[in-house]
Amino acid sequence: NNKASSYYNLSTMQSSSPSIPFFVVKATAIASLGGILFGYDMGVISCALPQVTEEFGLTQGQQEWVVGILYLGGGLGAAIGGTLCDGVGRKTTIL
Repeated sequence: NNKASSYYNLSTMQSSSPSIPFFVVKATAIASLGGILFGYDMGVISCALPQVTEEFGLTQGQQEWVVGILYLGGGLGAAIGGTLCDGVGRKTTIL
C-alpha cells in the first residue's frame, strides 16, 4: 500500500478540471497588462532620468521625488481621466 494512495482516495478524484470563471480570466489579464505597463514605464523613466538629472542638476533625493511624482501623476491622471470620460464624455475630456 502506497501511503499517498491511502491518504488520498484516488478513485474519487475527477479527471476533468473545473472551468475558470470569466471574471478571473479578465482580472488576470488586466493585472498582467498593468504589470507590463509598469515595467515599460520603469524602462522609460530609467532612460530619461539621466538626461533630466543632467539638465536640471538634480540630487539623488530629487531624482527619487521626480520618479515618485511621475507615478503618482500617472495614477491620478488615469483615475481622474476615467471619471471625467464617464461624466462629460471622451471627446470633451480630450479637448
